Amino acid sequence: MTKARTVRVNAGTIIGLMATVLVAVGSAQEPPAPPRPAAVKLVPNQCVQISAGVPLALEWNPGFEHPGAVTGLRGFGMTFARVGEDGVHLVPRSGFSLGGRTTGQLAVPLGNGYYRVEVRFSRTVRLGTYQLVSADAVAQVSDDFHGDLHLLVSPAREHFCIIVVSPIVTPSTGVVASPSP
Repeated sequence: MTKARTVRVNAGTIIGLMATVLVAVGSAQEPPAPPRPAAVKLVPNQCVQISAGVPLALEWNPGFEHPGAVTGLRGFGMTFARVGEDGVHLVPRSGFSLGGRTTGQLAVPLGNGYYRVEVRFSRTVRLGTYQLVSADAVAQVSDDFHGDLHLLVSPAREHFCIIVVSPIVTPSTGVVASPSP
């Protein structure tokens, strides 16, 4: 006949071991989120390369008529037109718009009326060169302001250009990135 052996274990030890197992199982089931690609910043008088899935950023002072009433941006949008084969003239009805009052955009105040506006470039557009032809912003205003706000400064008066390229997907992370210029 075998003799039963009694082992006493502290309840705290059992709970600690169970929690460790649950954390290990939970973390093993969820793969880490891929890193967010860095935003491609629009630079005046330069053409930057961008591909789908990569954020497009612009530092801009919309120059609202009553800047003291503006507390932020509720939305913004940018419209681009395709540059023709001659490299100078824009192709009619060949553009696309980004942003608006949608999710997936970011407007961070930088001070002195400037914002860093960022929108994910997720549209599938024809590869090629595009020029910024218009931009718009919708101001968020303080509750005590009653009146109209007009946008006074458009970044389209400067030359901003993008070159839409095929995306690069890295096999290890699956992250979409724009190729280096």
